[in-house]
Amino acid sequence: MIEQAVRERLTTRQVYDDLQAAAHYWYESRNMANLPAMDEALEKVLPEALKQAPGVTNFQTWEDAHLYKAYHDAGAVLLAKCYTLLYYGDIEQARPCVKLLTEKLPYSMMLERNRYLRWTRNAVRYHEHMCAMYAAIVALKAKTVVFPPERDEFDGPAQRLASRHMAILRLKEGNYDAVERWAQMADTQKLRTCSGDWVISLIYESMQPEEEELHSEAAWKEVGDAIHTWQANKPKSSYAKIAEANFLSHWAWHALTSGRPEGYSDFRQRSDQGRKIMEGLKPDSPAWYSTTIILMAQTGAKLMDIAKVFSDGNESFADFSPLYRDLCIGFARCGEDGGVACAGVIHHLVGDGHPAQAARILWRLCYTGDLATVQARIDVDDARSAIEAALAAWPDSLELHSDMGFVAITMSQKDLARKAMQGLAGKWNRSTWRGREDLAISLATAKSKAAEPQAAPLPMAKPTAQ
Repeated sequence: MIEQAVRERLTTRQVYDDLQAAAHYWYESRNMANLPAMDEALEKVLPEALKQAPGVTNFQTWEDAHLYKAYHDAGAVLLAKCYTLLYYGDIEQARPCVKLLTEKLPYSMMLERNRYLRWTRNAVRYHEHMCAMYAAIVALKAKTVVFPPERDEFDGPAQRLASRHMAILRLKEGNYDAVERWAQMADTQKLRTCSGDWVISLIYESMQPEEEELHSEAAWKEVGDAIHTWQANKPKSSYAKIAEANFLSHWAWHALTSGRPEGYSDFRQRSDQGRKIMEGLKPDSPAWYSTTIILMAQTGAKLMDIAKVFSDGNESFADFSPLYRDLCIGFARCGEDGGVACAGVIHHLVGDGHPAQAARILWRLCYTGDLATVQARIDVDDARSAIEAALAAWPDSLELHSDMGFVAITMSQKDLARKAMQGLAGKWNRSTWRGREDLAISLATAKSKAAEPQAAPLPMAKPTAQ
């Protein structure tokens, strides 16, 4: 640090002796006044970066990245520039920067000295969607919100993550008008991401601390206080009340899995509190039924009572697919009988002409960790039919094919996983396959058996008297 301070005072030194540190500062500050400095840095480093580009064919480790310093320095500076321009709504000027980063430096990373790294293309996709959503909310252009098709492996996950963060970040910063508008837009316009996720469900899923803060009770209380302030500012908002019920559901589940002695009592108390909130609201939205089903399962309601709520909700909102998903999650958490009922729902969907919807349920069960409790009861033929139908229904979704491959391999259907992952070499969801990257690579690069050339039959020897 002393040496760095000395260099800062020298007038003869190079302008940016550590471009990664400079890019990180520009990225965090997102100040338009830094654009000339970014352009100056790019002018110095980009020619060498483009020379190194053919040698970088995948994301690297922190150590290996330093062998291609110019490549990653240029990518980090471009990320900072893209984010700054997107943040201030200068889409036209940002577009060529995004194109350059995506096409010429697709595997570049922003590096820090503590060995933390950020994939620049992943970050750019996230910021693109966040800024577009925020612009639509501010301009009240609800009917113009359309999620674009996936351009790379980061697009689908970025849409889902941005939908969640748009709600929780606006809530934590106290912008209750934006939270209310975003929930209203998602509900009335039936917004869905490119891979079919309902945004209103993603908003309610976000009513909890971010992943790195889940261990902190203070972080949970911060979210709870923010929701109460939202309710105080919007006393007639049903979205704010349903948000509190979902928050209590998430907090209850966190208490149960925390390992603390009082975890189960906290689980029941918070679940009961959330269910009372839902009972005090009118069942006039699909989210009411979806949230109620989950809370009923957590409070030990009878399976037939849960099924009755689902039936009423499905009759009123037949196109709201998360109802089936949450019904199965609720059943999966209701013991042995619930597991049988969950498998029965999946069997019914496959037989009733909705196998793709059953596949999304399988993925959700896998994502929440509930698949292990019901997997033995799910018919393998039902699972295979569901996954194959989902692959046919969303042929262009990289994220969905990656998810279906993960479900198939979890259920020991390797041939089906190979089919789902065909053509996804380097384009599978890296967060989903974390810790199983070698398996994802082998599935995505393996040739299907149908495509393999058949061996010629061996010539028959001329029979002899023997």
